[in-house]
Amino acid sequence: MSFIIKTAKFLDESVLSKKDKNTTFARRFIKWAERCDNGIKECCLNATNILPDYCILNYTKETLEYFKPTKNRIFNKIEESAIFEKDTYKFMGFIIQGPSNFPYSYTYHDLKEYFTQLDYTQSHIPHPPSVPMLLGLPQTTNLFDLLSSLLYGTTVSVGISLGISAIVIVASTSRPLLSLAAILSITFSISVITASLLIFGWTINVIEATILVITIGLCFDYSLHLAVAYKLSSDIVVTQKIR
Repeated sequence: MSFIIKTAKFLDESVLSKKDKNTTFARRFIKWAERCDNGIKECCLNATNILPDYCILNYTKETLEYFKPTKNRIFNKIEESAIFEKDTYKFMGFIIQGPSNFPYSYTYHDLKEYFTQLDYTQSHIPHPPSVPMLLGLPQTTNLFDLLSSLLYGTTVSVGISLGISAIVIVASTSRPLLSLAAILSITFSISVITASLLIFGWTINVIEATILVITIGLCFDYSLHLAVAYKLSSDIVVTQKIR
């Protein structure tokens, strides 16, 4: 429990000290224990005693909104609080919220800078027995994971889609030059759509990834039908084959 006191002193000397010193979880818990009005003798903090873990559990039950009776269990706000093991209620750590200089964004590049700064800050924190974890809010981390998977997964999915399209076209037409023309047509169409998105300043996001997927499907469908129709036509005139 002593690391809570050390954390409170560290926060008082850091950028978080711009907030009211009684607003951080560690500071509020210490003030609660120092008042000695909680009815539990063991939870009265002084210069000699060490508080047991159930003191912080009792404090959390008294103060955290989640433990208070309510008809509504939908919570959108994450409060600074203690972290307990689910079944045993063993004290594991606590949450501390702090300010950020990075504005909220829906683009991968902006969120990448934010999480890079978190990793950099965590690497410069002196490691106590329990190494702290610096994370964003669940909504932010989930969005970053989604954008990251779209950024790196879209290229892979486009390559796999082109490979499958090429195999199907080659198997359907059995003509190397005709298959090559169809594959080049699909590749060119995808390149034009991607370049258009970049020119208009769009980044790979949910909407852009959906557009690319639809583009591949439409290009493959049209090119395959045209190539097969061209192969099955026995006319010599090219315009009649296309018709």
